[in-house]
Amino acid sequence: MSNDRIDTDSMKKLKSAERLIQSGQIPQAVQTYKEVLKNSPECAAAYRDLSTLYFNIGQREVALSHMDKAIELDAKDPLAFCRHGTMLQSFSRFVDAESSFKKAVDLDPEYEAGQSNYVSALERLNKIKEARTQLDKARKHLPDSALLTIIEAVILKREGKLKEAVKVLERGNYPDDPMNRMRAYHELGVLYDRLGNPDKAMKNLDICNELAIKTWNINDQSRAAILNKIKVRKQAFSKEWVQSWTPTPEYTKQKPPVFLFSFARSGTTLLQHILDSHPAIQAPEEIPAIPKIVEILEKQVGNIPASIAKMPALPIQQLQDLYFNIHRQDRGWQGKDTLVDKYPMLTNEIGIVHRLFPNAKYIFAYRHPCDCILSSYMHFFAPNEAMLHTYRLDSIVNLYCEYMDLWAQYKKCLPLDVHYVRYEDIVDDPETTVKGVLDFMDVKWDASVLEFDKAVREKGDVRTPSYSQVSEKIYKRAQYRWERYRKYLQPYMKRLEPYIKELGYTA
Repeated sequence: MSNDRIDTDSMKKLKSAERLIQSGQIPQAVQTYKEVLKNSPECAAAYRDLSTLYFNIGQREVALSHMDKAIELDAKDPLAFCRHGTMLQSFSRFVDAESSFKKAVDLDPEYEAGQSNYVSALERLNKIKEARTQLDKARKHLPDSALLTIIEAVILKREGKLKEAVKVLERGNYPDDPMNRMRAYHELGVLYDRLGNPDKAMKNLDICNELAIKTWNINDQSRAAILNKIKVRKQAFSKEWVQSWTPTPEYTKQKPPVFLFSFARSGTTLLQHILDSHPAIQAPEEIPAIPKIVEILEKQVGNIPASIAKMPALPIQQLQDLYFNIHRQDRGWQGKDTLVDKYPMLTNEIGIVHRLFPNAKYIFAYRHPCDCILSSYMHFFAPNEAMLHTYRLDSIVNLYCEYMDLWAQYKKCLPLDVHYVRYEDIVDDPETTVKGVLDFMDVKWDASVLEFDKAVREKGDVRTPSYSQVSEKIYKRAQYRWERYRKYLQPYMKRLEPYIKELGYTA
């Protein structure tokens, strides 16, 4: 049912809901959309716009069901299909998202968001030839599109045409939309890095990150949230406190998981995909099972982590079951012999992980601290609690040091079974390094792990920002990259020196 077929009162209410959203009156807008649907239950536009509102306030499941209904009622609305694709991507359903974006483009070839999202979806699935073909088609309809200019540069980069990509971006005309400008400057920064020009790379990355800080209103208060959590955990964990815990019941339904973690940009995604290509291992991407459990504990028990000490056996068993159920539901885990849970910033919650699974094994991936920090600054992360720190070098350095101090404290007071994997060793000698990891996990060697990049390209649905990198063969261009940027990192070297030495590197 399209807008021209609903009654005048419902049409007025749709306009009213838009004004309520613009003025920040979200609950009132939700209620207004519900009133429209009560009077006009087949109003596709109301379902579509209410779905968008739900999505924007974080209610993704409800949002997707409402958008499904909108499409059911009006299968000729390109806007609905485009937003449907965006929602599917948030669930890492990249193949389904591609289909929705294609439908949007089929309905309206001149719809810029539909075209740009469709080409991006193809590139995201590592379908580079198809992305190039669709880009050329889209350009015929939208020759001046800034969105397509940015995507064209990304495709040129994937094709190895770095200088052409720079030319495309630098002659582009970007409107005031800060997201387009951020993406353009970020891509220029990455391209200049690949071309061996660190000064131009940093100039563009600085502009991108400053725009991010202003656009998302990132300040000391917003950065403090994750630092306060680290502080609370540092204050709580000691050998004496851990020894006072009530016993954790042994989990007999499933072999304990192996937790793969690190600071950001330390090689966890690379190692995760290598391990996932082994037939006896399932290593899904960044399923937030532990963060969801922590969120539940905070709501139901409160005072985390102090309250975990005296937990009775039954609630612990229920959380253990919930952990594995989250993995089953998110990526269809079928209970393979070994589950590897890769979550790079899990360091903060290792104490809670140990409370649930005291017999678990841990793989700690590490890299030269300066490369971790530089690579985090060069990456375009979504602004979540931890990644808010990645838009300033001094903030990344501070977060890195806080994380590493917390990890050192966990090692002192918890009996953890840990295997350490050095990123540079994966790059220099992948076979020996991975054999060591498999031995630690009590998993037999399988040569398929050396062809992980083929498996990634075939699978396509890589959910992390490293999707384009892990589909390549192992490369060495990022190894010790920080040395080319030494002058930008020099102000932080004194603080980083103890961590550099502790991990066996030199400054």
